[in-house]
Amino acid sequence: MKSVLIVEDEKAIRAGIKAIVSNAPLEIENVIECQNGIEAMTILEKQYIDVMITDIKMPKMDGIELINQASKLPSPPIVVVISGYNDFDYAVDVFKSGVKDYLLKPIEREKVHELLCNIQNELDEKKTDEEHRRLICNQLLRSIMLGLSSEDDIFDCSDILLSHSSIFFGNYYLVCLAPDSHIEQSIYHVCHNVNGHMILIVSEDDLFMLKQSLPKSICAGISSMKSGLVALKDAYLEAEIARKIAFIKSGLREFSQVNEQKNVSDTIPINALQISSMLFAGKGNEAIDSLGKILFATQNDSINADEYIVLLDQLTAQLLNNFSSIEFENKNLESLSNYMNFQSAYEYHITLCDFIIKLVELYPYNKEIQSKERMRSALEYVNQHFRKQINMAVVSNHISMNYTQFSSLFKANTGSTFSDYLKRLRLNESKKLLEESKQSIRSIALLSGFKNEKHFMKCFKQEFGVSPGDYRRSREWCN
Repeated sequence: MKSVLIVEDEKAIRAGIKAIVSNAPLEIENVIECQNGIEAMTILEKQYIDVMITDIKMPKMDGIELINQASKLPSPPIVVVISGYNDFDYAVDVFKSGVKDYLLKPIEREKVHELLCNIQNELDEKKTDEEHRRLICNQLLRSIMLGLSSEDDIFDCSDILLSHSSIFFGNYYLVCLAPDSHIEQSIYHVCHNVNGHMILIVSEDDLFMLKQSLPKSICAGISSMKSGLVALKDAYLEAEIARKIAFIKSGLREFSQVNEQKNVSDTIPINALQISSMLFAGKGNEAIDSLGKILFATQNDSINADEYIVLLDQLTAQLLNNFSSIEFENKNLESLSNYMNFQSAYEYHITLCDFIIKLVELYPYNKEIQSKERMRSALEYVNQHFRKQINMAVVSNHISMNYTQFSSLFKANTGSTFSDYLKRLRLNESKKLLEESKQSIRSIALLSGFKNEKHFMKCFKQEFGVSPGDYRRSREWCN
């Protein structure tokens, strides 16, 4: 229980009740006391109170009036009335006002403790029920935002959503933020993890307050004004687009501002593969310099924001593919792939640069290990694609290596020329097909990667000393 408010004009009685409440067999964070209804209402209007224990007869504002006014608050407290035997006639009136219970003076310690424990159980049940309803509501809202619900589905669940939040009765905005954004959530409806974003549903009246209260470090995208549940999907799409602009340019960005962005024609001067190649070559400073220039150009509208986002997608894919085996003590490569988890592109850029610096320091950039890594990638590609019409130029381009250098390096690592290695793979595949299938020689030749049957038969006989047909018959005879 967070708070109990004691309202009693007699100081000695008030102190006695506070002592009893403070010693109750449950945790109460704060016990507050005041001497009349006016003081009590001032407190109730400023903070949430779980339980209010109040006398009936008090100067300035009595308990009856206090209870009536408190019942009109957005979150009224649970009320327990205390009074003497002579005031028992008031009981009917106060119970009509929603009072939980009635305690007679002199107050019994056990009675107060029992009552508070019962109230705590009710509060716990209420909290569990509210959390369950909020979870269901958020799942429904998330489904609508992501376009997973039809209009009929929205209509069927509208009672749940509308009873949970009054926002949808008027105009509202969706605000898209990074998932770890720290905000005052009490007056906004918050949906966590909508495609990795934190989404606020903000009433028209509260939007100005939100803009004023958000820290400058938070970068958020704001949809245009919407109304009704059906508009949630469009609102989410708008807020997500605006969030990408906010991610790059920082601050708050409204969807209306997105359409005002200048159409730029400059393209990104370097691609993700080239940056990855720089890292393979140990040129970390060159990669950092290039990335910094691209971010600066994007922030100043020289490069389209969508192109920058595509570059980040491709770059993180390259990093995961090429460097995922390297472990860092204080950086997680996986986190770099979720760039929208960062507040801003600048914050992401700093993290990425730190990663690159450590990568250059720790990754063994000597020629032998680099060559083995490239050969591993090349052989993996050949083993997967030898059935297709590939050649050395295709494979050397795949690993971004000079054709002549690749030819020499391939033979040094495999002990065979590229053409002999490829031919051997295809011939071994053809042997397997001759043994296991009834397909024609021509079909087997094509399935193994040979251009035509005649070339296949010539190569097969040179390698194994018999024709494909004789080999098949010999295997059938053995079986």
